[in-house]
Amino acid sequence: MAAADTWGYYCQILLIILLTLCCVAGFVLQFYAWRHLKPGIPRFGHKDAMFRKKDQYYEPEGLKYIDWQKKIMHIMFVLFAALIILIEWSAP
Repeated sequence: MAAADTWGYYCQILLIILLTLCCVAGFVLQFYAWRHLKPGIPRFGHKDAMFRKKDQYYEPEGLKYIDWQKKIMHIMFVLFAALIILIEWSAP
């Protein structure tokens, strides 16, 4: 196994770990956002609360967590694209 192959595999593992951490962070942020729902709003069953109708469901503090979730989602997209490119680049 060449050094470049080993480097590629380590980078793939690192990207997978980063994607996993982003997923966990997204779940944690959702639980924090749920703590700031407006009164009378159920935690489950409301559609589009994350993006289009978030102002109707969350207090201003909860909106901060939802915005962080959106940023993490963009980071995950870049990490996933980098992982796919790296997998293709390091394929024999």
